[in-house]
Amino acid sequence: MSLQLNRKQLLNLEDQLLKTEQVLYVHADNTDGLNMSLKSLSLQTGWAIYVWNNEKGLLNLKNSEPAPAKTADLKEAIRYSVERKHFAVYVLPVISKEIWLEVKILLSGKPDLNLRSSRYLFIVPKNGRHEYLTKHCEKISLSSGLNGNIVLRDGQWVSTSEYA
Repeated sequence: MSLQLNRKQLLNLEDQLLKTEQVLYVHADNTDGLNMSLKSLSLQTGWAIYVWNNEKGLLNLKNSEPAPAKTADLKEAIRYSVERKHFAVYVLPVISKEIWLEVKILLSGKPDLNLRSSRYLFIVPKNGRHEYLTKHCEKISLSSGLNGNIVLRDGQWVSTSEYA
């Protein structure tokens, strides 16, 4: 499933980011379309939204500036986010096992993440075990409520199996 978000999902995400006082996480197996969706949210709200990449570092989606120095290292990326004074959203895709182990070690040390001016959204695989996130973070859902198995026919929602 692509992580391309529709308008309703973006509004839901914006609302959850504004209201939360916790680190957020969402289950997704790939992040295709994520950057475009978040860039749309960034342009709409004026927020600085950074997406972490383990090769390039923290990338600001609103502009094409190079990533801040040393932020390809997750620990340095978190340190950079804590030192910022302006409101920003940090999206941290944790798709590989190696990155997940680094996140567990980092978060188990209970770092002060400065949730007054920063929001954190971890993207984690659906089939993984993430006890730390379950206990200490808030899970969000980005689904629109439709699973793709229904279609609109003659003004009514019907199962696609009826038309197979």
